[in-house]
Amino acid sequence: MSNQQDSSSKGWIIIITSVIGVIGTIAVAYFAFRGSIFPKQLEIEAAQTAQSIQSTQMANDIWITQTAQSIEVTRFAESIKATQTSVALNSNSTTSQSVQATQIPLPNAVPPTVAPPPTVYVLPPPTIHDLTIFANQSWTGTGIRIEIGKHYSITATGEWIGFGDQVPDNANGRQSETCFNSRLPMQNFPCASLIARIGNGNPFFVGDRYEFTSTTEGTLFLGPNDSSDGLFDNSGYLNVRIEITVLIN
Repeated sequence: MSNQQDSSSKGWIIIITSVIGVIGTIAVAYFAFRGSIFPKQLEIEAAQTAQSIQSTQMANDIWITQTAQSIEVTRFAESIKATQTSVALNSNSTTSQSVQATQIPLPNAVPPTVAPPPTVYVLPPPTIHDLTIFANQSWTGTGIRIEIGKHYSITATGEWIGFGDQVPDNANGRQSETCFNSRLPMQNFPCASLIARIGNGNPFFVGDRYEFTSTTEGTLFLGPNDSSDGLFDNSGYLNVRIEITVLIN
């Protein structure tokens, strides 16, 4: 009886031991398989995540590009609309002006007034007279008739002698001496200076140059500022040029 029990016990022990061995083997195999499969799964999940992120970035880039294109198309459309509006306004304005111009009757068209060209006055060249005035003659008639409104220029060059010392003087006379002789044509002016008168008018000082616009008329006379009884010791002459210019008001 006890031998049978021992045999039975041994059998169960063997069975249990076998079962335990099988279970251990299965466990080892499972964990080995689990250890080899899990890293690959992590790699697959990581790759899938990376692809998802990349897809999201691509979708964002596509959306940004489409948005920019949409904004550009909108701006271009607004520009075209503004241009069309401006053209339409100009066209309407031109049409309105054309209609308005057409509606204005012009029964009697008057040509535009053209201003006449400005009058250009060309002054004639001056009339020139060259004369010789001698010191021993009281008055020498020039033959020139002075007229009102004309401009006259008298220029005298050379020297003559009007004193007994025989020292020559120019048309300005002896500047160091003033003649007070009552018989002189012009008192208180240099002796032997060139003087003039118009017709029977009062004499006036000329000297080496004198210009005037006449307010009177008559023949021009020239001579030395000396008395008629003092001409005997005078000699020489002056070269006188008279220029006559016509003035235009």
